[in-house]
Amino acid sequence: MAKYIVRILNYSFTVSSDDDKSYMDNVAAKVERRVKRLSDEMPSRNLTEVALFVAMDYCDQYMKSVGDGSNLRGQIKDYLQESGYARKQLEETKKENELLKAEIEALRNRLSSKNAPAETPEPEEAPKKKTSPKAKKAPVIEDRTPEKKENQSESAPVQGFFSEDAFAESADATAEIMSFFEQKAFEDDDE
Repeated sequence: MAKYIVRILNYSFTVSSDDDKSYMDNVAAKVERRVKRLSDEMPSRNLTEVALFVAMDYCDQYMKSVGDGSNLRGQIKDYLQESGYARKQLEETKKENELLKAEIEALRNRLSSKNAPAETPEPEEAPKKKTSPKAKKAPVIEDRTPEKKENQSESAPVQGFFSEDAFAESADATAEIMSFFEQKAFEDDDE
């Protein structure tokens, strides 16, 4: 700690401080300006009273600045906590993003492998039944007497609806549909 002599309003003071002499001279000059200004504003007050007013004013400013400093430290502490939380969330989001990217890439690879030409032979279609053309039967002439009409309408087939040719075509269509579903089932098993 160094000792300096400073002057305020023709008074000399010996001051001990860790700060250098130029800094202490600036502090003394500031106090002197403040005392002169306040004594000009309050000419009825003596120098001791003016010096005490200046001391109280500087003490007030110091206490407010200490309080402001405490508030700032509290705010900084809160900001640091929020920043730490935000940083943690950012890291978690980055990890989640990487996992999602990996999952997307896996799904793309899986999709491209399904869209690639199949290396396994496709299942053969079920053989179609060969039908021989048959002669159509002559139409049946029905007895339309009132008492037989009731019985015939219940048991008589609609002509052409269940003919053998229609049945054969229906069987061919059914075989094609079954072949389609068997092929789909085969493809689903590959997934």
